[in-house]
Amino acid sequence: MPATLFALHDAEALAAGVRECVAELKAEELAARLVIPLNWAFTHVLQTAKRVPEEALAFEFEQFLPVPLEALTYTFMRRDGTALGMAIPSDPMRLLLAALEAEGLAVEHVHVDALALAMDAGENAESAVILD
Repeated sequence: MPATLFALHDAEALAAGVRECVAELKAEELAARLVIPLNWAFTHVLQTAKRVPEEALAFEFEQFLPVPLEALTYTFMRRDGTALGMAIPSDPMRLLLAALEAEGLAVEHVHVDALALAMDAGENAESAVILD
């Protein structure tokens, strides 16, 4: 496993390993959710008012990133006057998703591991392959 998504040099090999894990779980027919390690993402908590536009959040978020925002796919989760900014490198993720699709795995959602675990708390997850 590469330490960061930027260090992913063999998406095909990783995708083949994921396909093998999914086959072992006999989960080929289930909706695919890719859970990536937190160190593959950039995150930062921003203090914000309720109605701050996403463009303003993006500008503030970019101040904490080591790469330009244009190189990332990002989203914000808002709650109680804060926004959690999360971003992943776009090009390496596209390569990985394409490799997974070539292996017959269509990923419906990509989640960061800590967020995915929180979302699954109290639920019985159908299937998840955690890249770690």
